[in-house]
Amino acid sequence: FFFELVGAMELAPPDSPYGWVVAVSAASAQFVTLGSINCFGVFFEPLHKYFGVGNAKLAAVVSLANFVAPLVGTIAGNVADKYGVRGIVFVAAICQGLSFFLGSMVTDFMTLL
Repeated sequence: FFFELVGAMELAPPDSPYGWVVAVSAASAQFVTLGSINCFGVFFEPLHKYFGVGNAKLAAVVSLANFVAPLVGTIAGNVADKYGVRGIVFVAAICQGLSFFLGSMVTDFMTLL
């Protein structure tokens, strides 16, 4: 039954190739965002030596990021519904780039946290 139903449906081609640009852009943004949070284990030992703090304190950085991300996502989703996605993505990209830049200048643990 399912195959008959699927075979009966005809899908319209996409409106333009611009959809692929959006899909690749979204995948790239997810790769950078989730990759920066989830690769923390790779940098755990060098950061542990650099800052000289315990494992629990250093792990708190990732825990805080994983706690804050859904909260910010909920707020950003509501704002995007009201004002549109393009502006939210632009602001988020600026904030993320700025956070990477400023994060590279961190010299003490409390600033990292």
